[in-house]
Amino acid sequence: MRRLYQILRTTLWAFVGVFLGHSIYLCYDYVAHPALYAMRSAPWYTGILVYGAFTAVLAVALLIAMKIIKKRIS
Repeated sequence: MRRLYQILRTTLWAFVGVFLGHSIYLCYDYVAHPALYAMRSAPWYTGILVYGAFTAVLAVALLIAMKIIKKRIS
């Protein structure tokens, strides 16, 4: 059970890291190429919001699973 807990913890931080990296890249890309984002009908940060919502749902699911496993370990 401890190994599964460690895997879930690593997965959680991997998803958070990917979200942060993607967000930083989009911010940098917007600063470097604002004209490309001006052509779109949606704001430039819409992708960050979508990925943020997806990451939040996955993070909550992983945290619930981690809490259940931690109860069983104890």
